[in-house]
Parts: sequence; structure tokens; C-alpha cells
Amino acid sequence: MIQIAPTPSSRAAHVTNFREGWQAADLHRVLNDASARADLIDNIQQPGGAQIRGVNIDLEELAVKDGARLVEFMRLLRASCAAGLL
Repeated sequence: MIQIAPTPSSRAAHVTNFREGWQAADLHRVLNDASARADLIDNIQQPGGAQIRGVNIDLEELAVKDGARLVEFMRLLRASCAAGLL
């Protein structure tokens, strides 16, 4: 699972794959599943109904083979933000 939590001081969503250690397998699964990527972007846009102004992405232990998928995810997220959905 990728965690999303609003950061009260900056009003930014914090997106991370850290949960009792880095969860590389969860990151791999999300990045390689189009539906999961879309769900993550939807959840980033509405983290628990909080009004946010930005997103802090902290995804680590990315497998080399997933690099292109991370770039694709970031492009989709940026397009979503540019469309005014965030």
C-alpha cells in the first residue's frame, strides 16, 4: 500500500511507500497496474477530504525496471494537476 496523508504545516499531500521499512513490492505493483495508478492519483487528489495545495512524492527503493513506469505515473499526476483536479 502507498500511504497518503495531508501534511498539516504545508497543506501538501505526502505520498510514500514507507511503512515499517520501504515497501518496494507495493511500489512495483502500483506502478505496473494502470488501474492502481489511476486509483492512487484519484486518492492523492482527495486525501481524506482534506484541501491540499501540493504533493510531496517520497517513493524509494524503485527497481530499475520500474523507472519508466514512475516517469509515466508522474506525467499522469502532473496532467491531473494541470487540469485543475488538484
